Amino acid sequence: MTVAIDALYILRDWQKGRTRLHTIEELDEYFREVENCFARSSDEGLAALNKIRFTYKMPRRVDPFSQEYRQFQMDLYRQISGRDTYDSYVNERSEFDFAALKDRPFPYFTQSHRQVGEQLMAQGHVINSLSIKAGSKILEFGAGWGNLTTTLALMGHQVTAVEIDPLMNDMLRHRAATLRVPLTVVASGMLDFDTTEKFDAVIFYEAFHHCIDPVRMLDKVTELLNPTGVVVFASEPITIFPYPWGLRTDGLSLWSIRKYGWLELGFDRKFWHRLLAAKGFSLERRKLSGVHIASLYIGKKTGRQ
Repeated sequence: MTVAIDALYILRDWQKGRTRLHTIEELDEYFREVENCFARSSDEGLAALNKIRFTYKMPRRVDPFSQEYRQFQMDLYRQISGRDTYDSYVNERSEFDFAALKDRPFPYFTQSHRQVGEQLMAQGHVINSLSIKAGSKILEFGAGWGNLTTTLALMGHQVTAVEIDPLMNDMLRHRAATLRVPLTVVASGMLDFDTTEKFDAVIFYEAFHHCIDPVRMLDKVTELLNPTGVVVFASEPITIFPYPWGLRTDGLSLWSIRKYGWLELGFDRKFWHRLLAAKGFSLERRKLSGVHIASLYIGKKTGRQ
C-alpha cells in the first residue's frame, strides 16, 4: 500500500497562522533548528517541537485488527523515518554518553524543573495506585532509565526489568549496583521475552506504545500475570485519537521517528477499552490533576475473552 503524506506543517505562531511543509527535506531543515533549541535548553527544544503537527489520511473502513491496517502504518513509518524496515533491536536504541549520565540520568540532566517535577509526580502516581502486597513480583517492560524500576526495588519488591536497549541495560545494572538493590535485568524485546514465572503486576511506563504488535503483546501479558495480578499502562498516549491506533502526529513523535527510528504509536481511548475488553481485562483510569503524563490505566483479569 502506497502512503502519501497529506501535509507536514508547523504552527510557528498561533496568532499569525501556519507554515506548511510538504517534504521530508523541509521537515529535516526545521529539525536542525530544533537541535539548536535543545542545545540551549531541553524546555526550549520541546517548545519548538510542540509547534509541529502532522496530518495523513487513513484508508476508510479498514479493520484496525487487519494486516492491511498494520501494513499502512508500517509504510507510513518507513516514509517518515527514512528506513527500509523496522527492527526493534536496531531501532529502539538511545544515543547518550553513558559515563556522563550514569549518575544523573533522565530527567535530572534536563535541568528542567517542569520535566523533573512531572516525572516524579507521574512515577509517584503509579506507585500510589498499585494495590499489591510488599515483596510482590513485578515485571516492567521497557524499563529505560530505571527511575520507577529502582524505586520499586528499593521498596522490597522482586523486580524484573525487560529492556531492549543495551545502553539502558547498562544503566539499569549500574543504578541497581549503586543503590545495592536486587534487580533482574533481561536484555530482550517485549514480544521475545520468555519465562514460566507469573507476576503480581506487569508495568508499562512510557513503553507500550513502542510495541510493534500491541494485540500479541496483550496476549503475552495475560500469560504472565497471576490470576489476581494487574497490568499498569502509565504515561501512555491513550487519548482522543483520530484513528483507532497508529503513528502519532505530534512534533516530538515525528522527531523521535525521524532522528532515532523509534516506533511511536498512539491509541484512541474508545478503541483501547474495546481492545482490552476483548483480551479479558476490565480497566480503571486514574488521573492526576494538572499532570498530563500521570494518566494511567490499571487492568484486571475478568476471565472473559
